[in-house]
Amino acid sequence: MFKVEVNDQRLTTMLEQIRAAWGNITPALEEIGNEIVEATKDSFDRQRSPFGGAWDPLKRDRSRNRKARKRGGKGDTKILRDTGALFNSIHATVTGNSVEVGSDRKYAAIHQFGGTIQRQAGSGTVRIKRLKKRGPRSVRFARAGETKGVERKTYQSGPYTIRIPARPFLPIDAGGAMPGTLKAQLMDILRDHIVQVRR
Repeated sequence: MFKVEVNDQRLTTMLEQIRAAWGNITPALEEIGNEIVEATKDSFDRQRSPFGGAWDPLKRDRSRNRKARKRGGKGDTKILRDTGALFNSIHATVTGNSVEVGSDRKYAAIHQFGGTIQRQAGSGTVRIKRLKKRGPRSVRFARAGETKGVERKTYQSGPYTIRIPARPFLPIDAGGAMPGTLKAQLMDILRDHIVQVRR
């Protein structure tokens, strides 16, 4: 999991007031974590950065493949929602005096910040099955356990570069700043906890 720390003096002061009165800030941190998770998932639904900028669209061929899979009942046509694994991995964890919000997916950081992947040249073997029909769709990948009419083919691929555009979904930038609306919501949560303390 990649980390971006938020050290906001006003939020920290409010948390200290709750700790001084109750001695336990875990409920407040859990509520803050849940609010940040919801703001993050909202970015996936709106296909926009939490700061308002639209995500770069998918490349045309990628978009077309997604739509075909969606018609087949698999996947989602939204950006970063193909299998739902990244979206479903967003979670909050309270540890001691802090709350961490993020994903355990290895690829989460490159989608948040963007980057370049350098792929090395390689080779491998695939199992294909020749079909009776002729033309461009006369072969397909063999299914597991399928042996009749199956051939093994070796392939080579040269080195190539993949550029992943930044599609920020976490409502915190690299400098630790968060959108004003989210900060206001978190302060409201802490004010509610302070009011409960004073009762």
